Amino acid sequence: MNGYSEEDIRNAMLYQEQMKKAQEEQTALTLKLAGLLAFGLWAIPTAIHFVKKSLA
Repeated sequence: MNGYSEEDIRNAMLYQEQMKKAQEEQTALTLKLAGLLAFGLWAIPTAIHFVKKSLA
């Protein structure tokens, strides 16, 4: 016997699954944030350009 009970092994597997799910959620949130940042970096200068153009 390796010293680990079936319950210990089950708990370790459950923990691994939870960590994998948390990592996937973090990846999805990071991608959403990157998309918002990219949009903002495009939209803000574009809006400023058109505001300046309309005021000129």
